[in-house]
Amino acid sequence: MSLESLENEVVEFVRERDYVSFVELEREFETLITTKGDYTVECCKNGVLWAGLSDEFSDMINRLLKRKRIFTHPASQLTYLIDGGCLKLPIPKNLPKDGIHVGYEQPVWIPACLRVVPYDPEKEKKLEQFHKMEVRQKKREIDSISQAIKRLVDRFDADKVKKAYDQLSGDVKKQWAERYGLKEAKGPVCAMRLLGKKCGQFDSRTGTLEKCECRPPGSDHASLWRYKTNPVVYVYQPYGLSGNIMNELGEYCRKWGFLIRIDTWPAWHYRGRVLFVEIYPQVGLFRDLKMGKIKPQEIQGDQGLK
Repeated sequence: MSLESLENEVVEFVRERDYVSFVELEREFETLITTKGDYTVECCKNGVLWAGLSDEFSDMINRLLKRKRIFTHPASQLTYLIDGGCLKLPIPKNLPKDGIHVGYEQPVWIPACLRVVPYDPEKEKKLEQFHKMEVRQKKREIDSISQAIKRLVDRFDADKVKKAYDQLSGDVKKQWAERYGLKEAKGPVCAMRLLGKKCGQFDSRTGTLEKCECRPPGSDHASLWRYKTNPVVYVYQPYGLSGNIMNELGEYCRKWGFLIRIDTWPAWHYRGRVLFVEIYPQVGLFRDLKMGKIKPQEIQGDQGLK
């Protein structure tokens, strides 16, 4: 593939995916060009956007940025933790709100994502305000539902109300499982099984787990899901994830080559109060299903991890 064709591929990938992190970009094009090396992409003096890139790959990104075919937009460290990669550089406490960086005395990391449209601070501010308004509206809706449930509990038999709530939660769980053609796996709920490994220290007599990295940091209310016979995704539903836990989770995913997705839907353990975390291998059936590359009904035979 020519360099021009590769640049067009990069631009098209950023256009389709939108808000692309440098981790995603490396992962997507590592088979087409050498991405790893000792070079950086900077937005100003000592303002590092990303590091550890090859000379050719960093030159290509800088060229696309200079020609204004792609643009950097401010991002959070959480974005990179979720994508499985961070730089070991300090992040400035006060980033310029207009997205313009004038330089720093010491090397710092400026977390950013790539888009095909220029950064517009006024537009971003309006979007942020709209998002906050949506969050407040959701909170009001959840509080309203919680109050309605409380009134039902006060008025009717609590056990009947709980059964009705569990049934509704079960429907969400069923919808999520059917979307990807999954069933809950039996045996130890161990993330290592996603890699085709057996649980390191599972004692079938006591049901205990020892000395095995079965549980990702912050794991709570966990379950393992399979397609046919092979586990493909580890799910857990914590009430929250602290900054330290997020750092540990990022290290865990980098160590084992996992991807991670954090959302609130379709959390069924305690809807509206817990997070929904999916952990799965970077290459495999579940990633292809998530990206829409294949549909559950398109998977033929007893396939597992690629």
